Amino acid sequence: MKLNSKSEVSSEQLGARRFQPSTFNLQPSRRGIALVITLIMLSVTLVMAIAFIAVSRRSRNAATTGTDSTVARLAADAALAAVQAQIVANIFVTNTSAYDFRLLVSTNYQNAFGYVPTLQNPTNVNYDYRNDRNPLNADDFVQNVANLFFLPRVPVSIYNRATGLTDFRYFLDLNRNGQFENSGYVTNVDNLGNALADGSGNAFVSVIGDPQWVGILERPDSPHSADNHFVARYAFFAQPTGNSLDLNAIHNQTLSASAVNPFSAANDGYFRNESVGSWELNLASFLADLNTNQWNPIINPYVFRRPSLGNIGAAFEDAQSILAWRYGNNYNLLDAPSLLGYNALVNAGIDGYNIGDWMTNTALPFVQTPINTHWVGSDNTNRFYSLPSELFDSAKSSPNFVNRLKNAGTSFFGGTTNSTYDRYTFYRLLEQLGTDSVVDDTRMNLNYNNLTRALNGVVNVNGTASATNLLAWTPLTFFTNAADRMLKFSTAQWLGENDNGFYNFTNTFGAIITIAFGVTHIPVYVNGRFVYTPAVNRQLQLAANLYDATTNDFFPSVFRPLFTRTGTNVFITGYTNILTVSGTADFVFSEPTNVESFAQVGGVNIPINIYGVPWIIGAKKNLPNF
Repeated sequence: MKLNSKSEVSSEQLGARRFQPSTFNLQPSRRGIALVITLIMLSVTLVMAIAFIAVSRRSRNAATTGTDSTVARLAADAALAAVQAQIVANIFVTNTSAYDFRLLVSTNYQNAFGYVPTLQNPTNVNYDYRNDRNPLNADDFVQNVANLFFLPRVPVSIYNRATGLTDFRYFLDLNRNGQFENSGYVTNVDNLGNALADGSGNAFVSVIGDPQWVGILERPDSPHSADNHFVARYAFFAQPTGNSLDLNAIHNQTLSASAVNPFSAANDGYFRNESVGSWELNLASFLADLNTNQWNPIINPYVFRRPSLGNIGAAFEDAQSILAWRYGNNYNLLDAPSLLGYNALVNAGIDGYNIGDWMTNTALPFVQTPINTHWVGSDNTNRFYSLPSELFDSAKSSPNFVNRLKNAGTSFFGGTTNSTYDRYTFYRLLEQLGTDSVVDDTRMNLNYNNLTRALNGVVNVNGTASATNLLAWTPLTFFTNAADRMLKFSTAQWLGENDNGFYNFTNTFGAIITIAFGVTHIPVYVNGRFVYTPAVNRQLQLAANLYDATTNDFFPSVFRPLFTRTGTNVFITGYTNILTVSGTADFVFSEPTNVESFAQVGGVNIPINIYGVPWIIGAKKNLPNF
């Protein structure tokens, strides 16, 4: 057979070869579709990956935030426990009255003898100096930090942009003088740096200074180490409420109240006459005595000139500026007492308004005050709550006061240094001046109705509920409120007793009475049984006696129970004050042992009589005493 050098193929063979499937000869349109599908799948995968990362990060941030919030709350609890422990410890140590206490601040433990190099001991802590009075070197500092255990000073350093240096922030600079004021015994120096010794040669004085940060360890029972980190730190100061003056209820401006601008520096109107209320206490005098360099200087000294002339001096200017903020810079925002309150303030020569004649002897002066006059004893428009921050707020006093307060802790007053007396001015202030006053609490006031909303001594739903409204109690309002509180307290206490208190309670008043009750739900007849008890009646009688002890009426107060029936059960759901009886019907009593005798109790608060449930009559002298 002869073979040619050219190969030949038929047309059928050529067609079959041309269209044989292959991944390398797909049409362009198909290759594009495959690419698009691949890109879509990659984008979906990318989106899912990003979403997963975002969700994971959000969950991690939420967990971190929750952990930080818990740590912060526990640190605050630790600070509160530390304050309470220190207060109780001081009372026990001094073995004196529970009211003998002073300003407290958090402090760190420091060994007064200095740090001993290389010694591993929790009592071997001192950042300031070694036992040879030399400063700590790098190795000493590392061991010193490892010894931290008792009230530890956490080594926290922060960059100071003002100085360009790194600060060791271990204290709260509440007096804002940029210096550390230690607590305890310090050397008393003057503004030239000279020690000021007393008559016995002692130059040390006991002072309270800046609060110091106290660290909290992961395991508080072990010293600080590489596996026992600090998780938080706290600092505190505790003011002695009850043992200090109240910035919210001191000073007045009565003798210039009618002026166009009663708060101008040239129109001081403070006046102290009979010392009727706390508003007669002299805030300017307090400031002048707090620091004579600032508030009783040779130039612009403290001068009391009332009632003939206005008082002058830096102390009066600053006291007036603080008072102006409390009054909302408008004397007319103060309330005027009711007519009864007005009579109580001005009758019998009592100068409760502080605008009467000056009392110069034992005779009470003549007092004449127009009715509806604004009264300095009423609630102020504004209150102080946090003195360390608010006293440095010039909007709540004046720039002059804030500058004097700051200068007391920084000025040399012609010397070479800031004296101990001046440096500790702010902390002496906190020790003697506080913010005890708060909005009236929920307890009843025996003298005035502090539970009913009133405005200027008149019942008004838009007013406030406060004893300073001088709204007199009505017999029924006092009785029902006092009885309700005593009943709820007593029945709740009975329910909470450990030895089957709940069962004893329900056995007495019936199985359906399972919660503490007050004067609007006193059980009388429950489950076919009379359950009104002498213990309940004693509480009601005490409430009536309390009210009658506050009045000078000859006749006692009389309170009649009102009954409501629920099914076959009967309850006292209120009382009414009886002034007179209407006839013999008031003395008809029903028999409590017969359910049918309560048929007439078909409504709510029905004034009938039931045997065993007496009217409540207040105790009065020369009348039957209950």
